[in-house]
Amino acid sequence: MKTIMIFPITFVLVLCTFAIANAEMLFADDFEGGLSKSWITANQNGVGEWKVAKESGNQFLQKTGSAWTIISVDGVASLKDHKEIWATARIRCDSATKDEGTEMGLLINPEVAQGNWLFTVRAQSGQAGFDELAVAWHSLVPYKGWEVGKWHRIKIAVIDETFWGKVWPDGKDEPKDWIASVKLTSHLDEDGIGFGVDTNEVSFDDLIVADNEDSLVMAVSSQEKLPITWGKIKYDN
Repeated sequence: MKTIMIFPITFVLVLCTFAIANAEMLFADDFEGGLSKSWITANQNGVGEWKVAKESGNQFLQKTGSAWTIISVDGVASLKDHKEIWATARIRCDSATKDEGTEMGLLINPEVAQGNWLFTVRAQSGQAGFDELAVAWHSLVPYKGWEVGKWHRIKIAVIDETFWGKVWPDGKDEPKDWIASVKLTSHLDEDGIGFGVDTNEVSFDDLIVADNEDSLVMAVSSQEKLPITWGKIKYDN
């Protein structure tokens, strides 16, 4: 009887090991090495720029000026290659305008800014939801927690062609429920990750993309990084 029981237990362990080995972090950037040449800007209108800024020894991506623009990296993850795509990052609105919008997206074509999918937070309207860029707004819901000058964390996911999003203050517990979700209607073959900004100034940091939620492994606060963790997963500039 003991011999019979060994095989199923071993088989289960092998399956678990296989699943873990095939779950992976797909992309990460904490901008400590500067702005990688992999980042591409698109449809920039107005005056502004993307740059790496530094505060209290911490480097992060910052968009300045009044331009409406997106910045993204091509070839990160597509629904053709992954059943699920997850991403998280820290986001801070540095100065708000009447058109203030701060966004993080998956399924982005880095060379165009039409139809790409981004989860957006807008303080002026007190809403969060999804922006199918230059096409339509989707699933807008009330969100009053956005604070200018404060770091927040955004998490997004695409699962079974549904886009999910949530946002909460950095350093606070992640909310259990998603803020909004929307069924995807376009650009399902795109494979970029990126950020979009309206006319305001915004900072971004500690981006991770993975094919499962458990591989979003880096936990940081606005005061410190985890160099040991980043030594393992830092994106090669």
